[in-house]
Amino acid sequence: VKLRDEDKFLIVWTTMPFTLVTDAMIGTNPKEEYVEVKVENEIWIVGKIRLEELMQMKKIEDYQVLKTVLGSELEGKKYIHPLLDQIPELAELAKKDNYHVVVSENFVDVNTGSGLVHLSPANGEDDYNIAVKRKVDIFSPIDDRVNFTDSAGQYSGQFVRDADEKIVESVKQKGALIRIGTINHDYPSCWRCGKDLVWLARREYFYMLDKLGDKAITAAKNVEYFFDQPKNRFLEIIKEKHPWC
Repeated sequence: VKLRDEDKFLIVWTTMPFTLVTDAMIGTNPKEEYVEVKVENEIWIVGKIRLEELMQMKKIEDYQVLKTVLGSELEGKKYIHPLLDQIPELAELAKKDNYHVVVSENFVDVNTGSGLVHLSPANGEDDYNIAVKRKVDIFSPIDDRVNFTDSAGQYSGQFVRDADEKIVESVKQKGALIRIGTINHDYPSCWRCGKDLVWLARREYFYMLDKLGDKAITAAKNVEYFFDQPKNRFLEIIKEKHPWC
């Protein structure tokens, strides 16, 4: 993706193309080094530790390292999302100062991909927590059937994982794709049916058990149980007084 105020490109990777629809930030690691590399007529920014392998995968031999910076120095740089014309509501959010901006966070792993990762608060726990901390809006145009809603613009009505190929093709048509590949990595699946899961940010309601004093424990003890094991387990959960969804 191109930086808004500089003629340079951030090389960003993801294993879930559908999350480009909900993209909000790009993450760098503040303590790691990143390099500005001249490739033909463009300047790419990539994690230093990933540079050699990336160039080998792209079969690029003629490149020049121009500058080395820490991830923290990239903090705050705005970038231009390549699909804004296809997702009008995302385009509106992009006008905000804290949207589509580089954030420097310690959890970013520079040993995989390009060393820069896109952050989708609607579809990842770490991403969500960073958005909450930085007061970034959560854009989640996905319904309870995991289909894109009308807010997803051109991708409305599609099951999110079925939209992967179309989104990749759109990025390619915009001239913003440098490589497609396959990697083996851990991914959560349903323990019942074995199908892949999709992480979604959702509004939920909780009982704040810590504010109920001993009322919840007393009520739980008065329930008639048929077996001691579930009774004891339930009471222990109540006694911890964590928020109950």
